[in-house]
Amino acid sequence: MRNQILALSHGTLADGMKVSIRVITGEQNAIDSICVMEKDSPATVTSEIRDWLDKQNKNIPAIIVTDIPFGSTTTLAAPLLAEYENLKLVSGMNLGMMLALVTSDLTAGDIVVKIQDILQQSKDTIFYVNDQLNQNEETDAEEDF
Repeated sequence: MRNQILALSHGTLADGMKVSIRVITGEQNAIDSICVMEKDSPATVTSEIRDWLDKQNKNIPAIIVTDIPFGSTTTLAAPLLAEYENLKLVSGMNLGMMLALVTSDLTAGDIVVKIQDILQQSKDTIFYVNDQLNQNEETDAEEDF
């Protein structure tokens, strides 16, 4: 069964995530997306989110992933947590995290633990490449002695 995941972003980032996931996994409809544009009112965006949630299977978790913690996308989605029992809200969208959410079975077991594990793995993959290269050069230099 497909995980119910909505990417919600400012601008077209959510659509870009959808395309990138398709390129990497080959899955055509791994996630859904809503892109918040300058012309969109908060009421319009909230209505789009509700429409998406109302179309999901109520027996399995629905996950909304937003781009900026405490940004407008997150603040528009957060009040819906009180209305939709199986809704999970994650913020700080990145491609690695989205791929992990798409490829994990989130319908069985403790979804909260699974999401927390995915978030930790995602954090662990963020690093400053220059530092990594400098550490490798220092290690190589030490080995020469």
